[in-house]
Amino acid sequence: YRTDALAGELVIDDISTIPELATARAGFTAGGPIRRDRAHFFVAGEWERVREPPTGFHVGESDPLRLSLVPDSVARMRLLLQELGVDPGTASSFSLENQLANLFARFDWKPSERHDAMVRYSFSAADADAFLGAFEEVVGSAAAA
Repeated sequence: YRTDALAGELVIDDISTIPELATARAGFTAGGPIRRDRAHFFVAGEWERVREPPTGFHVGESDPLRLSLVPDSVARMRLLLQELGVDPGTASSFSLENQLANLFARFDWKPSERHDAMVRYSFSAADADAFLGAFEEVVGSAAAA
């Protein structure tokens, strides 16, 4: 488990910020015999959620001279994107959130002295990052135009 309180200040070019971040993890394992020396099972699972800001400077919060962006240029780009039908969003920092889940299961069975059987199952899932999804929508709509 990790939160903002456990992280120090991020200092870039003498500008200090405290990043918004959190990490939570959980997992389990279970297994054992179903019938002694004939059948047994094993299951393992894990879950993780990470929330953290993207690295770098943020338009509207960082010093324009360090970004090499003039506020007027940002306003013009915002207007251009709106004319193209693209929502430019806000000019501030944001948090990225990512969730992961894994599950593994196994069942072994020995029906006779000469035969063995085994069944395995594996599952993995990860949520798409909101920032990457927004970027793909912008690129896709620009390519279609």
